[in-house]
Amino acid sequence: MTKADKREENIKFYVNTGSYWNKTSVEIETEILYKPKYIDEATDLIFGVKSEWKKRERRDAVRNTYGNPVHYKKYGFTAKFVFLFGLPPNGSYLSELEEHDDIIVGDFHDSFQNLTYKDSMFFTWTYEAVPNLLFCYKGDDDILLNPFKFSEQVIKPIKREDYIGSGWDKYVDLVFNEDYYPPYVSGASLFMNKAAVDVIKENIRKMPMIPIDDAFLGICLREGGYSGNHVVNVPHMIKFLGAEKMDICVIENSKAIHKFKPDQLECIWPLFMKHRNKCGTEEEKKIQNVGHVCDPVMFWYESANIKEPLGEDDKNYGRCGGSFNFSSCYKNKEDWNNRNSGPCCSPNGFCGLTHQHCACDTCFDARTEEMKEMEFCCKHIEIS
Repeated sequence: MTKADKREENIKFYVNTGSYWNKTSVEIETEILYKPKYIDEATDLIFGVKSEWKKRERRDAVRNTYGNPVHYKKYGFTAKFVFLFGLPPNGSYLSELEEHDDIIVGDFHDSFQNLTYKDSMFFTWTYEAVPNLLFCYKGDDDILLNPFKFSEQVIKPIKREDYIGSGWDKYVDLVFNEDYYPPYVSGASLFMNKAAVDVIKENIRKMPMIPIDDAFLGICLREGGYSGNHVVNVPHMIKFLGAEKMDICVIENSKAIHKFKPDQLECIWPLFMKHRNKCGTEEEKKIQNVGHVCDPVMFWYESANIKEPLGEDDKNYGRCGGSFNFSSCYKNKEDWNNRNSGPCCSPNGFCGLTHQHCACDTCFDARTEEMKEMEFCCKHIEIS
């Protein structure tokens, strides 16, 4: 039976609910209830986007922006995006499934603790349905992925580097019986080659799952014989930014940026496509702030309508920012008190004088108006 024939069959996937402490193995069989009806035989790049049935707006934003396969075709890839979620409480998503043919639904309850079900479902479906797979991406549905930088990175030869360190600290996990996790990659945005997909699929059913799904992938890879050297650095694979994420040239020089709302993504995308070629030219300064229109609350301090600080008789006294009538904070020390304790507006709209009020990337200091960027990078999996 060919894999094309298998696509017409129900696909089973597996998780293990055994125990590391008792050294038990309990394999649970689960079924994919809905999956795409058509996959181009030439498909070699798969994007699996973790979602929930109620987040239709996020999925539409991805489809309307970087989720269009045409962006990857110019780099020689035949790409397919699929959205992953557990069984919804109703059938409201069925019309979306028929309209887009890009949803995979598993017979499990969708929750943070069940993200490993989602991983097993995705890797199993990819193995069965995409015979010519070269690379696989897995990420969240609030990512802005730059298809141009991402594709350029994928087609480059990747030099393997040894992982430096003994493991990752555990958190919120009483299931795993070791002091540290094996090296793993952040689940917010990562890509891997086919060999990594095969190793994870094979071992995800053998190893008892833990609540932290991305750490669990590291456990599966270790079980498959791959230690720290499967983790390869890709500088700035993902950034966690505040105000800077609306800068067209920050996007142009990034592969992925986290925490975009659907309306922000749909707003910034046409501006990015229109102006990205101006980055690195004399025109870059002219477009530095064009994306700010996509988040007027974040950039409330650029408004000509910044208001005076709220008075003591106002129920929101001590609050500030775009969600509080575009109010500023008191600049003078003699005006500060327990409720209104500084000149800086925090991202959550509180006036104060701490680092969290004055020095973060989305803080507003009424005295200096300085911003700072905070960024992190994640990695990808490459197995030869």
